[in-house]
Amino acid sequence: MIAAPPAQLEGGWNLATSRDKTVSVGVPSGWRAGVDTAMSGMPGMGNLPRMDAAPGGPSTDIGLNNQIQQMEQNMQADSQKEEQEKLAKLEKEGIIVNVINGSKPIPGEQRTRFYVKRVHDSPGSLDDAAEAERKHYGSKDKPTPVKLPIGPAFRITEDDSLRDGMTMHQISYVIVDDADTYLLRFESEEDISAIQQVAEPVAMSLRIVPAKRS
Repeated sequence: MIAAPPAQLEGGWNLATSRDKTVSVGVPSGWRAGVDTAMSGMPGMGNLPRMDAAPGGPSTDIGLNNQIQQMEQNMQADSQKEEQEKLAKLEKEGIIVNVINGSKPIPGEQRTRFYVKRVHDSPGSLDDAAEAERKHYGSKDKPTPVKLPIGPAFRITEDDSLRDGMTMHQISYVIVDDADTYLLRFESEEDISAIQQVAEPVAMSLRIVPAKRS
């Protein structure tokens, strides 16, 4: 794997970095690093009308507004705690960066997202890792070799029909560094363009700190 220079991000993009600082990837405009929580998509209480005409007079108005503000702060703190707990759970599964699309899915539909998963002690060669990923998706097509700034990789695409009649669109990039495999996976139940238009530039922005070899 090549120690590539920092990614040059497009306008409006941000950078998401794993907690151990070994992996970073570009986050397109309209996406954000993190996960959904119970509060996701809910309007802030600060958007509610202020109590400017309460029967109790100005002092009552101030008290009610302060209560609303405190409730919103508590809800935001609970949401942040929930998100950190979910991210810690994903990290135990090997998912070290998770990015979700800002568009709200319809009820029952999975949020469009992409993530970086690290698999320790995986198949030793890139070809073997790509074949393992192909089997994971059950794809009949051969992985496509691609060249990323950090080195050679394989790209795999697959559509899965779900029980609810929807289709899960998937794009995966496979990269190997020493004994570890890195999987950059895109998933969407929306139109496939939701991930097609960002997959390549996101993959080109991926940076991984190469393993130290003795």
